[in-house]
Amino acid sequence: MMAAVVALLLVGFGVVKGIIRYNELHSEINKIENDISTLESQNQELNRLLAYLATPEFKERVARLQFNMQKPGEHVIVVPGIDDVGTSAAATTKTSNLTTAQPTNWKKWLKYFFP
Repeated sequence: MMAAVVALLLVGFGVVKGIIRYNELHSEINKIENDISTLESQNQELNRLLAYLATPEFKERVARLQFNMQKPGEHVIVVPGIDDVGTSAAATTKTSNLTTAQPTNWKKWLKYFFP
């Protein structure tokens, strides 16, 4: 009788261990499937981007923006003080002066301890 109870406990332990392992594997499979779908969507997006980069429209845009090229009969107007991003040069100079006006960290500590 005691041997039967021990055998039943061992079999029950093995079954529970198998079920736990099955659940772990199943959750890992789901995670990998989600990763695969995410990577496939990223791959599709990169393929669309690659296709756009190969189009003549993109090449024309790069030629116009980076190399200041123009079509025959077209006139380009250059506005002084405006960079490629569209912000004025004075605004970028003003912000760069503000960042350099900040004291360094060690000077802040020195001022904190010795006012």
